[in-house]
Amino acid sequence: TGRVGANCLPELTEINFGIEYYKMIIAMALGENPLELWEQRRGKEMAGLAKMILETEKTGTLKSIEYKGEVAGDVLEVTFFKHPGDEIRIFENSNDCVGQIIVQGETMDDCQKMLGEVLSKIEMKLE
Repeated sequence: TGRVGANCLPELTEINFGIEYYKMIIAMALGENPLELWEQRRGKEMAGLAKMILETEKTGTLKSIEYKGEVAGDVLEVTFFKHPGDEIRIFENSNDCVGQIIVQGETMDDCQKMLGEVLSKIEMKLE
């Protein structure tokens, strides 16, 4: 289908396997053999990690949210789905997700460390 299920699945597939996931889907839709793209994948192994930004302690109205770091290098994405004035709820399902982060690194330990650094630079205030 045109929709690839699961948050960050295409991005993590590209990071971990070195293939362009959407390009592979298009190739299959056009009747091409996706294994040809698989054979052209990046040779170097990488690790990738994604995390949903959640509120686990309180509900309220979002007053502000800001990432005080850079989206560069191995920090691939910091996206906020909620904006000032939006209701923030304690996480129960994906509709309660505040945003998402995607990082890559040489190892999963590198990714987890980087993810912690990114999370420490996000300031979110509720009213």
